[in-house]
Amino acid sequence: RGGGEPRHRPPRRRPAGACLTLDTTSVLRKYIGVLDAGVSWFELWWGSRSSAGSGGGAREGAGGEVGGLVVITSLSPLAAAATMRAMAMHWSQLVWYRVLFILFARYTYVNTLRPMEEGRGGGGMAKSDAKK
Repeated sequence: RGGGEPRHRPPRRRPAGACLTLDTTSVLRKYIGVLDAGVSWFELWWGSRSSAGSGGGAREGAGGEVGGLVVITSLSPLAAAATMRAMAMHWSQLVWYRVLFILFARYTYVNTLRPMEEGRGGGGMAKSDAKK
């Protein structure tokens, strides 16, 4: 199938947990910037604590454990300045509302990542395709 061309091979199944997803947050949390670092840490800590004590949590993974990673880019205003410099390279895209987003959005300073759940998203073959 595919004549031996590397681009025509069927996709391989990705290993479990190899793909991370970015957490969706409320509009309020999205625009509190640096302050969301504390909220994100607390949310992960509370989620892991409650799932360990009660046997389940709202963000429980497939194995019963809560997975998550808080990535702090920088808590310094220099992070926003670096992002502004990068956007200035594409000056036609740097409009007033993007400047506000860079300054106030949490994504400039902190991101919360979680392993993608098995069976969600693309990148893998269905079980029926794997047997062919």
